[in-house]
Amino acid sequence: MKMQLECSGKVRHLPLSEAVMLPKFAEIEKLVLEARAPFESWGGLRLSGLKNGSFFVLDGEEESHPEMVLSGEADGNFLTIILAKRGSRSSIFFKTALSGDYSHFFAVVLEGESALDLCLVQKGAGSHSRLALAALVGKKASLKLLSSNLGNQDGEAIFSIAQEGEGSRCEHYEATLSTEKNRLLKRSRHAHLSPKTYSRSLFSYVVLEGGSIDVEGSVAIENEAEGADTHLLAKSLLVSKKSFCRLVPRLFVHNHNVTAGHGSAITQPDEEEAFYLSSRGLTELESQQMLVSGFLEEVLKKFGEGSRASELARREIFKEVGLALRGGLDA
Repeated sequence: MKMQLECSGKVRHLPLSEAVMLPKFAEIEKLVLEARAPFESWGGLRLSGLKNGSFFVLDGEEESHPEMVLSGEADGNFLTIILAKRGSRSSIFFKTALSGDYSHFFAVVLEGESALDLCLVQKGAGSHSRLALAALVGKKASLKLLSSNLGNQDGEAIFSIAQEGEGSRCEHYEATLSTEKNRLLKRSRHAHLSPKTYSRSLFSYVVLEGGSIDVEGSVAIENEAEGADTHLLAKSLLVSKKSFCRLVPRLFVHNHNVTAGHGSAITQPDEEEAFYLSSRGLTELESQQMLVSGFLEEVLKKFGEGSRASELARREIFKEVGLALRGGLDA
């Protein structure tokens, strides 16, 4: 089946050619191309040269909650652009369920005083996925991003977020599952470019037997970003001794009148908790599923409950957790 996009909900869907006319397009392209620099295999593509993709506009008249599903056989490289107009309030659930190898360039622009909750879920058995997401957050705008990679055999993901507007807010959450022979590479770059900007980054990774994940996350507070407030925390749960994880958080602070912190933690399932659950009559599968789900629950709660997008993401994540654990115990 050819690659197709299903979209429901209130959103304007415009030709990709119109996105090139955006005043911010050159800035978006620069962010995306700089972010993907560590992966030489991506080649020298320019966003303006991509023919496949979609351009969505969220208007400010009323709240919108679109749901988007991209499925079928991947067709090479493609681009998705989301523009949140000034004053708009929206939540989006975007699921990618493709077979084959692909590169997905994702650009998000928030104009002043807009708010966007964006849930990105990647699935697809046997495919190699590359995702490069760039976001520009305008004055007093608010972006909440939840990204989740579930089931790609190999995957690379890069996130480049620039808070260029004074008083902007950004919360970036990750809830990702790495399964057998599943190699994931994650890079995140977050820049505070204006005063009184606020950001929180919480990344949670579950690595099952044979899985591997390599994560580097950085936050830069530039000299102009006086009064910025940021914190970055990356955590991983290694379910097996044959799991691998590398977490590297970094802070670059160029203004001393800020609040900043970062940290990382790699843990294993608590044997006492597992014993307690089994003593209460739970099977090994049920115990593992409860422990893993509890580990991911923290990040999902912080992202927020109640919206249609967050509930859809939660459903997809816990479904894949159950399937992956069941497969591991049956092996």
